[in-house]
Amino acid sequence: MGMPKSVAAVALMGMMVAAQQHARAAEERMSRVHANQTETWRVWLPKGEHRILVHGDHHTDLDLYVYDNTGHLIVFDVGHFDDCVSTLSTARSGYLELRVRNLGQADNVYELSVE
Repeated sequence: MGMPKSVAAVALMGMMVAAQQHARAAEERMSRVHANQTETWRVWLPKGEHRILVHGDHHTDLDLYVYDNTGHLIVFDVGHFDDCVSTLSTARSGYLELRVRNLGQADNVYELSVE
């Protein structure tokens, strides 16, 4: 005798939600990008909606560029500050290249967060 269909459906939904939370767990990195330099990160993202944040130390202007695995620019955040936010939707899992560019004359210690 198996589980009633409604109980099985609820159990399956619970497993899907748990898997989704695990796959979308935030990843944070701290780094220092030197004056007038660009730092590059290669990040694996599962299929779905994502947000990429850069929070600098407020000493210089930072810009964020996100490229797909074929080298095409897909999203970016440029401005006059060192806080960047980009959102994107990936159709399938894969690697993306994130570039953090320091436009200032001093180093900038920043936090990179991928959600």
